Amino acid sequence: MAQNFQNMRVWQDAVSLHKDIISKLTSLPKEELYAMNSQLRRASLSISNNIAEGCGRDSNKELRNFLNIAMGSCKEVESMIIVARELRYITEETFTILIQKIIVIGKKLNSLMQKISISINQAVQVGQSPKNQQPTTKNQQREA
Repeated sequence: MAQNFQNMRVWQDAVSLHKDIISKLTSLPKEELYAMNSQLRRASLSISNNIAEGCGRDSNKELRNFLNIAMGSCKEVESMIIVARELRYITEETFTILIQKIIVIGKKLNSLMQKISISINQAVQVGQSPKNQQPTTKNQQREA
């Protein structure tokens, strides 16, 4: 049973982060155009895309896996933003805006993954296969 990812706050935040990265990182040097700029765009878009893909899967176990991949992309973006600041490609103000968004998204992803793990463990304890378990409830979606 698929979930509506568009109602999830974490997905909305990830889309907002991607839009900010596109708009705020226009001043990267030309030599970074195909390296850091391109990778930042792809990694930031990967966060929301993996949340969406996980919501389209038929079990909490698969959803958790895609959220884990989204978390990896979140950390990748965080690392590149730190490097961009170190290289003085971005201002402290831009760094602060982006890093705060990344931290919030990471916390929301972590919280959602923990809730899903609890749900998976409870299903296993009552003898239900995690493969057949339905994805999280609408309340869990809204909390994320």
